Amino acid sequence: MNWNLSGRLVDCCSCNLACPCAFGPGEPDRGWCSGSLTSDIEEGHSGGVSLSGKRVIWAVDLPKDFASGDGTARLYIGDSATSEQRRELEAIFMGKRGGPWELVAAGIVSNWLPTRVLPIAIRIDKQIEIEAGDVGRVRLAPLIAAAGDPVKIVNPPGFAPFGIGEIQVAYSSGSGWWDSEMRRWEGTPHGWGSVSRFSWSA
Repeated sequence: MNWNLSGRLVDCCSCNLACPCAFGPGEPDRGWCSGSLTSDIEEGHSGGVSLSGKRVIWAVDLPKDFASGDGTARLYIGDSATSEQRRELEAIFMGKRGGPWELVAAGIVSNWLPTRVLPIAIRIDKQIEIEAGDVGRVRLAPLIAAAGDPVKIVNPPGFAPFGIGEIQVAYSSGSGWWDSEMRRWEGTPHGWGSVSRFSWSA
């Protein structure tokens, strides 16, 4: 079944700026890594099912770094999705429908927790705020250079599996995750975050 998704990806993790995993294998600040990838889907479909306007958070807890794998992961799907849309989104983001998420899931995740459906609110202004029900929060302040241009990293190796060649770097302050079945973590005032554009298909 063919699918395609495009939109905005918001990355946030427990490490300080800059996240070593963005540049390849590296030692996380705390010896372990927990983070979330929020996909704000602007346009998309899977087969005959429209996925435009849906939101999915892929949260993972790793005993070491991203490249070492052996992670425990859970999907959170926004509660505006129908049962049909949830079925398609779950299959895509768990890597069951090919594309970049198949590679990521196979290399990173050893244990999947049951998918949860909850409200996912996203507010984007000068800052980015994401509220995932009562389990998580992302607060990012994108870095801006003195000339007013966004600070970007081109071709970050850690984002290559997602087919993403450019990310805008952001400070994460006030972010954290509190799912009782995953590692609880709260970020520092100089935590890592990034924003990018994605276009995925299979």
